[in-house]
Amino acid sequence: MISFSKLGNYGRLGNQLFQYAYLRTLARRLGTKFYCPTWDGDAIFELNDGDERAVEPVGITGFYDQDPQAGYSPEALEVGDGAEIQGFFQSEKYYDDPAAVRSWYTFREPIVAEAMDKYGLLPLADFTSFSLRLDSDYENIREYLPRYPRSYYERADRRLGGTSPLLIFADRPDLAREYLADYPTHGREVVFAEGLSGPAQLYLMTRCGANILTNSTFAWWGGWLNSTPGARIVAPSHWNRPGIPIPIRDILCDSWIKVPGTVPVWDHLYFWRIRHPSIIVTKIQEKLGLRQAAWK
Repeated sequence: MISFSKLGNYGRLGNQLFQYAYLRTLARRLGTKFYCPTWDGDAIFELNDGDERAVEPVGITGFYDQDPQAGYSPEALEVGDGAEIQGFFQSEKYYDDPAAVRSWYTFREPIVAEAMDKYGLLPLADFTSFSLRLDSDYENIREYLPRYPRSYYERADRRLGGTSPLLIFADRPDLAREYLADYPTHGREVVFAEGLSGPAQLYLMTRCGANILTNSTFAWWGGWLNSTPGARIVAPSHWNRPGIPIPIRDILCDSWIKVPGTVPVWDHLYFWRIRHPSIIVTKIQEKLGLRQAAWK
């Protein structure tokens, strides 16, 4: 047996999807069962894992922590039976059978109904989705995960032809409206997805004809689970800020279209720190115990 006892409490939904997919894939490779506690996906997807998932961890004798890497770690493929696992595992390279992983993440009917009751009349396969993460909770990690300028979305949109109607997904629709206020739509329909739970928004992303992603694991899964025939996925060519010591390895899929979202020198980690001295001071204060970390 292998176990991930922190699954469900070690990141939000996007991270949990990576963790569960890695855990279940590894258990199949080892020919053993896996344990994880109740997590968000239990209520969202038709996991059908009863024959593979244990009700409690038994026989756990080892421990594997992926840190400091969060993406693809070749040594993670060598984890053996009896291991307690911790990490993020943000790469499709772990999946021996991608089709099986996609089948695990079949949305439950109430999630589908919530999304389609509100937006089912839209010809979703004709729409291009934008994913935006703009809320202040993300500001704490902008040092490593940049917020892309509007020009990134314009470039990505042009790569797709720039003619499709747009469906906007954002954690703060009010800020998204400001962010896209002068976006050159050229008369196209623009719809902001609002009044839906996170899982219902994720389902809608998978129904679009194209997805333009931001550097969010939630958006990543919206693209990866998209089964619309001929769907095109656009991602930023740099998921992390250029210059960070340990970028997330192989998080971008080979089949995706990559579009630059950062400026090589201006957005480099060291220049960003020079341009944001107050954030560096705050981090020093947190390390010295003079200020509580914002994420706690």
